[in-house]
Amino acid sequence: MSSAGTNGTNGTDLSTTLNNNEIAFKTNAGALDGIAIGTAGQALKVNSGANGYEFGAVAGGKVLQVVASSGEPSVATTSTSFVHLTNIPSFNITPSATSSKILLIANFGSGEIGGNNGYVSLFRGSTNLGQSNYGFVQVQHSSSHRISLGGAVYLDSPNTTSQINYDIKIKTSNGDNFSFGESCRLNLIGMEIGA
Repeated sequence: MSSAGTNGTNGTDLSTTLNNNEIAFKTNAGALDGIAIGTAGQALKVNSGANGYEFGAVAGGKVLQVVASSGEPSVATTSTSFVHLTNIPSFNITPSATSSKILLIANFGSGEIGGNNGYVSLFRGSTNLGQSNYGFVQVQHSSSHRISLGGAVYLDSPNTTSQINYDIKIKTSNGDNFSFGESCRLNLIGMEIGA
């Protein structure tokens, strides 16, 4: 645009160049142009030809929904297969698109095992999201002392728009008694992330 003189007489009159609700920009050719304002939730972005602007959906990385579950379990198992027990956090979620990711955040409280090893993992339905044998956490025998079990963060790609279940499961290596939770507050959080 040219610089404005007294009372704008030497400048460009935008009212003759732009329609109502347009945003002004200068084209690659140097001309003044306008783009109509978008709709709610859209953002101004460079078009696919990289030669102008357009309004469109914000691309990827947006949190679409959050689901959380918590509990204060004090449970035990001698199972050598992963099992879900009462009061251990679990939730259902229905992704809005097959391209969505589910960001899982979990903390496991504390535990105690009488011998050998105990294991903790995150599951989507019957699918172990951790290492197939050891899950996300391995607890070694510690002379019957309670130890902190930490937690896990995992980005899952369920590739579905059907309801799915996420939960925390535990097992032992040799049938020894694995006490889990110890009445600590456990949390399992799922965030759907748009692609």
